[in-house]
Amino acid sequence: MSILLKIYAHNGALYYRPLKTIIPEPINYFPLTAAQYDTNNIWTDQISGRSLTGSENHIAAGVYRIKNFDDGLLLNSYRTDTAIPLLHNYDYTSSAALLYGCALTIRIKPGQFEGYPMALCVLYGEKGEYNRNEKLVIAIEQRQLVVFYCAKGESNPERIETGVSLNPQHQWTSVGLNFHNNKGYGLAGVYINNHLMPLNIMRLKQFSGIYLFGFVSGDEEQYEDKVIATFNGAIAHAKLFNTPLIQAEFKTILDSYDDSTNNGVVFTQFEHKTELIKMFLDVKNNDKDNDPPPPPPDGNIGNGEQLPPNQPPSGNTGNSGTRPPLQPPGGSKG
Repeated sequence: MSILLKIYAHNGALYYRPLKTIIPEPINYFPLTAAQYDTNNIWTDQISGRSLTGSENHIAAGVYRIKNFDDGLLLNSYRTDTAIPLLHNYDYTSSAALLYGCALTIRIKPGQFEGYPMALCVLYGEKGEYNRNEKLVIAIEQRQLVVFYCAKGESNPERIETGVSLNPQHQWTSVGLNFHNNKGYGLAGVYINNHLMPLNIMRLKQFSGIYLFGFVSGDEEQYEDKVIATFNGAIAHAKLFNTPLIQAEFKTILDSYDDSTNNGVVFTQFEHKTELIKMFLDVKNNDKDNDPPPPPPDGNIGNGEQLPPNQPPSGNTGNSGTRPPLQPPGGSKG
């Protein structure tokens, strides 16, 4: 804990008064805002300059600008016609994307996929054969924070409830996670809504690193009949710290965000700032549309002659009344 103190003496005794909490410095910072989208630096660490994709100026796949909002981005999707989130996205889970740290702060607005768990981050432990690595998945499901633990060599993860609920639907949630305490590594505690909740889900036998928003390629997990999806929803301001944070430090960092603003469904803004135009065909229905068609002509063809019904006119077709019908020219038709 870092606190600035004022120390003074009075009547032979020493006194101190805390002045303020010093904001801890992150070791990795991904703003995840429109500015990074516009410069193709979405997965570039603002502190070290390292790219999680392994290449600079990488055009990120599955990341979109949010319409009328520059302080965050949409990852994968927010709603789909099938109500199924994007299950895999290897763009940010290559081997270059492995991070190390003991605390994470981030803002999220999960997509509307209530029936699927979505990985917010994955903590890796012991390395196993055939991609059966030990891992602890911190996921969002039914707007609850849940944990899936998979032991090395096992294929059936254990699901663990945390009792932590996110903010209401279509609202941002600023959350802090501690991954280490004196009992080891795992999910030590969660800071949300001005309160740090100790959880002590310390299952990892060792700690090998963290992947944000999903699994390393080919290492996905399935719980019962559903794949644990990558994170789908809005994200912003991911910061990783090398030590666990106390409540006052989480508060100092996360109080700078206002979760009560910018509520509502996330809509995307295309790369060239164009919008999808809805076109409607306006079919008017008025009294004229219902009028019967005019009656057929009475057979008067211009010279007062009346024709019998359903009979073609004679060669008399105009006011002259004397000119015979045209005949084909004589001679060769070649």
